[in-house]
Amino acid sequence: AIALQKIISAPIFHLARASEQFAKAPDSALHLSHDHIGEVGVLFDAFNDMTATIRERQEELQQRNAELAQQRDAIDKKNQALEETRLLLEKKALDLEQVSRYKSEFLANMSHELRSPLNTILMFSDVLLEKKDQPLSGKSYAYVENIGKSGKELLQLIGGILDLSKLEAGQMEVVVEAVPLD
Repeated sequence: AIALQKIISAPIFHLARASEQFAKAPDSALHLSHDHIGEVGVLFDAFNDMTATIRERQEELQQRNAELAQQRDAIDKKNQALEETRLLLEKKALDLEQVSRYKSEFLANMSHELRSPLNTILMFSDVLLEKKDQPLSGKSYAYVENIGKSGKELLQLIGGILDLSKLEAGQMEVVVEAVPLD
């Protein structure tokens, strides 16, 4: 019975203790040396193969986990950069809207400020041209006529600028229709 225990039970108990040790520390480089032959030897060899395979798989998993962690970190950095870019673009869009409002207000105010004195100049040029009691000389008449003509052209340009600012501000709609070019 003692010989049977030495041949069968002792190696199996040794294998059981090694299994417990491996279960507690699967990263350990556990390898059972033996000189057993037959089924007990096959059992020890299978145990050694199993622990080696488990260690290899754990190393592969650790390596893959490290790669995934690096990829996650890279994605986090890209996401952070995208968020910063998005916030910057939102700020720039708000800034552009404000600049556009200021420009429209400026154009509307300037158009009004230019129209008032220009209308006065046009009115005076018309009065001078139509004055019957003291008519203008030929050269003076031509000069006043040029003032009137240039003023009207300038008034049209200012009107166009005012219309454009109204259009941009949404205070005017564009109506597309056919126009004869005759």
